[in-house]
Amino acid sequence: MKKVFLIDDEANVRESMRDLLAWTSFGCVVCGDAADGELALPLIEKEQPDIVVSDIQMPFMDGLELSRTLRVRMPFVKIILLSGHEEFRYAREAMRIGVSEYCLKPISSAELETVVRHVAEEIDEQRTSSQLAKREGLSMERLIEADRTELVRFMKLGMPEDASAFSASYMARLDGIDWRASWTGSFVCTELVLAAYRYCKDSGMPEAMDERELLRLERSLEAVQSAEEAAVFMEGVLERVTHFRERGSNKYAAKMNKAKEFIREKASCYELSQLLVAEHVGMSPSYFSTIFSQETGRTFVEFLTSVRLQQSIHLLQTTDLKTYEIAYKVGYNDAHYFSYLFKKFTGQTTREYRKTFKADFTAH
Repeated sequence: MKKVFLIDDEANVRESMRDLLAWTSFGCVVCGDAADGELALPLIEKEQPDIVVSDIQMPFMDGLELSRTLRVRMPFVKIILLSGHEEFRYAREAMRIGVSEYCLKPISSAELETVVRHVAEEIDEQRTSSQLAKREGLSMERLIEADRTELVRFMKLGMPEDASAFSASYMARLDGIDWRASWTGSFVCTELVLAAYRYCKDSGMPEAMDERELLRLERSLEAVQSAEEAAVFMEGVLERVTHFRERGSNKYAAKMNKAKEFIREKASCYELSQLLVAEHVGMSPSYFSTIFSQETGRTFVEFLTSVRLQQSIHLLQTTDLKTYEIAYKVGYNDAHYFSYLFKKFTGQTTREYRKTFKADFTAH
């Protein structure tokens, strides 16, 4: 059974999540819940859950701060963040931290079950891989190699100031290794250098890790003789890569802001495409796609969809337009597809949303 910990500042929401899902049917059990991150943290450290489901906006310690802390203290716990529409600006930070899933509220019990089930299946696959590797007599080097996705994800999304904590946690698995008798430590550090070199080359910033720097790092590996020294070595590599990545991202900040404004302005046009937006800001479509995703934490389609749905919500609240009329006004010529997207992202049909909104407005 995978243990799940629930966090939301609304007691009825926590109760709904806990009571409405058939947790055991997909191999999970709720091991605890809390109203905010500050209360949750000591309980999580005690219970050691496999999955944490948390709201983002909470008093004292919010979901993002909690996630950052868990990434350092419990790097392999899976985190699912729930966010309201007005909190879209937090999506990029959530991706930087490395959360497993980022979901929009309100979310139905069926949708939440699908998300948790998916994360639970990922855990099962990772556990199966590790068990097979041990049963087949494969070395620890292969097991560590399987965790390279965590390393690459930090290069893509991590911040320079978090490199130290991440490195210490990542290299802690090498504690107790005899560095003279085994080449495990050298293998892990070499893999780090090669992964950094490939990432920088593929990301269009070869100056961050050119062949001269690669050679220098390979030579300095000879001085690494413990897990602690390996963590310091890793910290230096990750700080270098993330500093270059951030500097490159800042260079395109103005263009990305211009792109987002253009998308918001033209979202109602059915013909709007990534190609048109890339041309508007003077970039190639492929490079624009890479930079836009890094800057916003979402693909072009995801960002455009969120803008259009925000506009549709405003129209539902302020007009009596029919669903198909709203679909056309926000850029969809297929009302059925629009209805599907609206239900997927809000958990309600347009009719249900309008009815709920009017009821809440009347009550106040």
